Amino acid sequence: MMRRRDLPWLLSLPFVAGCAVSRSELPPTAPLLAPGLLLALPQPGEIGRDLRAYQLVTLRYGDTSFVFESHIQIVDNRFILLIVDTLGRRALQLDWTGMDVIAQPAAWLPDILRPGSMLADIVALHWPEASLRRALAASGAALIDLPGQRQVILAGRVIAEARYDFAPAQRWTGTAQYANQAWGYSLRIESKEIGV
Repeated sequence: MMRRRDLPWLLSLPFVAGCAVSRSELPPTAPLLAPGLLLALPQPGEIGRDLRAYQLVTLRYGDTSFVFESHIQIVDNRFILLIVDTLGRRALQLDWTGMDVIAQPAAWLPDILRPGSMLADIVALHWPEASLRRALAASGAALIDLPGQRQVILAGRVIAEARYDFAPAQRWTGTAQYANQAWGYSLRIESKEIGV
């Protein structure tokens, strides 16, 4: 479990003694968007409303692909993510209260599906521009947000990019192609908001 009060300490880790922090030195719930880029998470409630969404996600990593369903609920500044594989097995349950990130991954969940990084990717794709821009700036990164496209920039290079057909006010319904170049995987996401 990671608590929000741990973020300032964790954010300083990449700079301590000039050493890079490896992914294995942080808890699996640490919201790493890229190696050395610990996202300063905004609050779940910064979405601006309660919602539920269903997503069909295809992850590609090298020659491997993994298809899963993602069920997301945001209510009362609490974010809940449930991931189920195509056989109906629970792969991950993640609960983010704004202070804590608690994850319960299945033992068979592929290593590339790291709970904190998945949360960082969801925030990068779906959170409002102003919230994401603040979170990235606090982490030393920047955002380019154009109609139908978002890019996260770190040290002058694109580390994550999304192309989507979401309407600006409706970031939870539509199709997105998301590539996290830093970790070397891509996602195709079919998303539908289904109410609260």
